[in-house]
Order: sequence, then structure tokens, then C-alpha cells
Amino acid sequence: MKEKEWENLLRIKTTGRDDTRSDTFRYPYEPTSYEVLERLANTGFIGKNNMLLDYGCGKGRVSIFMAYQTKYHSIEIFKSVLANIIDSYYEAEREMLIMCYYPSDEYLMCLSQEYNVTFVEEIDCSDVSEGEAEREKIVVYRVGEGE
Repeated sequence: MKEKEWENLLRIKTTGRDDTRSDTFRYPYEPTSYEVLERLANTGFIGKNNMLLDYGCGKGRVSIFMAYQTKYHSIEIFKSVLANIIDSYYEAEREMLIMCYYPSDEYLMCLSQEYNVTFVEEIDCSDVSEGEAEREKIVVYRVGEGE
């Protein structure tokens, strides 16, 4: 499949290099090619029962593509990560915040249903870029008792 076809299928816009936030300390955004991702997916190394951690995830192309390929939905991944975060908090209590940029309704519902996770603040980012202005925000939640 070609780049544009994958973008349409996955309903994302991750093509092209982006130097707008790069400087001597930050690299530009350069998406991993779908050809490389297809090869990775076809190796069989990453399946539904594996965890994929994408450092420097940029616009999320790798995670979204691999979730699609393994038929593993992002809310399932999010719930698993959230459970690990909460377990980590209770193993060694400390201030812990969860921040989600451009959160889906599923993520917000999941966070709101956790008894040990409390909403702190919503940071409006609707003026930053085009798109679904309603989701252009950062939501902040506190894990545990908090202050």
C-alpha cells in the first residue's frame, strides 16, 4: 500500500518532514515509512500480547499502524498502561500526573472511571492547529490521594 492509502485507512495525517519545532536540542519530525512498518509487522515479533513503546513517537504513526496491524485497540493499550501507572504509584507513592494531549472520548471515560485518578486541569490548545478543535487540549489527572 502507498503512503496516502495508509493515511486514509488509518485516518491520520503524519506525512512529511516537519522542522517547525526542531533546533539544536530537538530533532525534526520525520515519520517512519509505511514500508518499514509493514516489514516490522510481517516479522511476527509484535502481536496482540506484546507491549510496544515508541520513544520519540512524533505524531503516533508507529503506534497507530501497529495497533491496526495487530488488531489491538488503543483503548486496550491505554487501560493496560494506566493500570501499570497506578500499580507503580502504590509501590512507591509520590506525586504522579497523567497528561494526555488530544484525548479521545474513550480515554477521558477511562480516566474518569478510575477511583484513584482525579481530574486536575484542562489546557485549551484549540488555537494551535487546525482540526477537531474540541480535542485540541491537554488534560491533566493526578494519581492517588494528591494534595
